[in-house]
Amino acid sequence: MTRIHLILVVVGQVLLLVIAMVALHAGWLPRGVPGEWEWARLPEGAAVSILDLGLAGIGILLYAGFVAVGMKSLGQRAGKQRETLWLIGLGLCAIGVQFTVMAGAPYGYGLTKWAFALYQPGSSGYYTVARKQITNLPDFLSAYPDWIKTQDALHIGTHPPGLFVTSAIALKTMESHPELAKSVVTSLPESVAGGFRELSRKDPLPAADQASMALTGLAILMLCALTVVPLYILGRSTLPPATAWGAASLWPLVPSAILFQPAADTAFPFLATIAIALAARSGTRGSLILAGVAGAVLGLGLFFTLAYLPVGLVVAVILFGQEGWRNRIASIAATGVGFVGFTLLSGLLMKANPLAIWWTNQANHARFYVEYPKSYLAWVVANPIETAIGIGLPSTLLGIVGWATARTSISRSTWAAFGVLMLLNFSGRNLSEVARLWLPLFPPLLLASGAGVVRLGGPWMLFCTVGLVGLETLILQTLIQVVYPF
Repeated sequence: MTRIHLILVVVGQVLLLVIAMVALHAGWLPRGVPGEWEWARLPEGAAVSILDLGLAGIGILLYAGFVAVGMKSLGQRAGKQRETLWLIGLGLCAIGVQFTVMAGAPYGYGLTKWAFALYQPGSSGYYTVARKQITNLPDFLSAYPDWIKTQDALHIGTHPPGLFVTSAIALKTMESHPELAKSVVTSLPESVAGGFRELSRKDPLPAADQASMALTGLAILMLCALTVVPLYILGRSTLPPATAWGAASLWPLVPSAILFQPAADTAFPFLATIAIALAARSGTRGSLILAGVAGAVLGLGLFFTLAYLPVGLVVAVILFGQEGWRNRIASIAATGVGFVGFTLLSGLLMKANPLAIWWTNQANHARFYVEYPKSYLAWVVANPIETAIGIGLPSTLLGIVGWATARTSISRSTWAAFGVLMLLNFSGRNLSEVARLWLPLFPPLLLASGAGVVRLGGPWMLFCTVGLVGLETLILQTLIQVVYPF
């Protein structure tokens, strides 16, 4: 397309972003469905440091410049070694830019909220369970099917044991290595350490507890940022390097991926994208081993959250799209073997029935809508709007352009993810909080945005879109809170 098309799309991105953010600030655009569920506003007194905001903006511009140069390089000449080096650089920069953008939030709502969000039972609760209820991990796991029946319909009752297990392991490890725990605490950035100091004024926290929560938050952020790696690999299963690079480059600044830190939900896209990428590449290479590993990854994911059930449906759609019925049946069977094998192994190790746990998790989730009724039609309309804002309005617009002008360049995984999201929306299984709950399915959608980037001018289009998505995230940080703050 010509330069005028690039300019028109960028102007459209800017107008869409300005209109949406002004409407959100003024209250014309609801933050959910009034009277049922709305994301909270930041208090009027929440102060934004101009210095921190400026540094975050500079970090976004540097990152945008890096990915634009990367796209130009990969578009001129690809090759395994060149792609690998650029991808390593992208992973490191993704971690850095996520830290940088969070540091630009108002005080208490950026890195400082890590301590509060991971400690407070209302925002997660996994640390609380690990501290107060897990004295013997094997006993806890074997009793889990009965224990989960007595839990709430919110964070605790709807999850398999994975998040409690990781919290308990992190806590026990730090307790067993007090010098390491002390070293971690003394090495924390001031913004994170300040949060723990404030918490300790009311309830003194041992160094082991602080270190375990800080390392948990770090691990979540790293997994979230490093989703760029399987996303690029997913794109390369059917798309050229520049398109895959464009999609992966957009991920680190996706508003939902930053605003929901350090909630465990932001780590879930990593495994989800690995499973989808393995399924996609098994089709291009005809490898049953890759399909089997995809099934095992799904089994691992379901050890943490039932959000991997729709991811499994995306994998099934991708495998069903392979050429030839023999390949389809063989790949789906291999995926099933990998999934069942991992599930049986985990059940034997836990001495508990995973199927019974998942059944109770689903029952607790269904109970949520009894305790907190939701209006079906209102949420069917609100969910796609929240999804577009959560992915990033500039990326969403670019994805629509890519879909409309380069359909043959759109990956099957994008169609599958989009179809599953629509199914979830109209089924009424997710009425509220979709910007968090649907995060595992966001990465494949960005492949359409990557196609739009290439279609509309490549590096310059990527630079502008990354910058605008980063700007949207900075603005949203000053308007709403999606994880309980300090």
